[in-house]
Amino acid sequence: LYIFLETVHPSLRGSLVIIPGIFMTFGQLVAWILGYFLDWRTTAFVLMAPPLLLALLFIPFPETPYWLVENNKLNMAKKSLEFYRGNQHNVDGELFEISQNHESKLRNTSNKSNAVEKIFSLTFFKPFSCVGLLYIIFTWTGHFTFQVYMIIILREIASSIGSDNGSKIDADITPIIIGVTGVVSAC
Repeated sequence: LYIFLETVHPSLRGSLVIIPGIFMTFGQLVAWILGYFLDWRTTAFVLMAPPLLLALLFIPFPETPYWLVENNKLNMAKKSLEFYRGNQHNVDGELFEISQNHESKLRNTSNKSNAVEKIFSLTFFKPFSCVGLLYIIFTWTGHFTFQVYMIIILREIASSIGSDNGSKIDADITPIIIGVTGVVSAC
């Protein structure tokens, strides 16, 4: 998500913020499909490939323009912006804006007590506590625990209900059904 903040044009950031959620649900679906057909060790080894591939794909990318500006590498920051925006775009205005924001940040954070005051200020604490409270409530729903023990729970539900209820859904395949539903709803 952080890479979107520094490399994507500001007009597109809001639309692209959903991409990590889509990839997260798709990754869970792939893990559940592999887990259905393979044993856990093979599944774990196969699931090592995407992060390794992603790390290799990031090698040719330049540093973000914000980082380069913060480290006084303006020529490289301009080349980085041209890489992310394309050579046909004039990036001078955006580079100037990034430089001005960096200088403003340096002036505003010249002393460390100012940063501590910001953390304990109401403008920081109020939204942070709201998000934190929502995360705690979401965690209390048992969603993560259910995901870990989903197949065991579903098997026990199926065995306690009995086979005379007419249900033909295998408990081992239900995570895949839930995963497909998650990917569709995330998209």
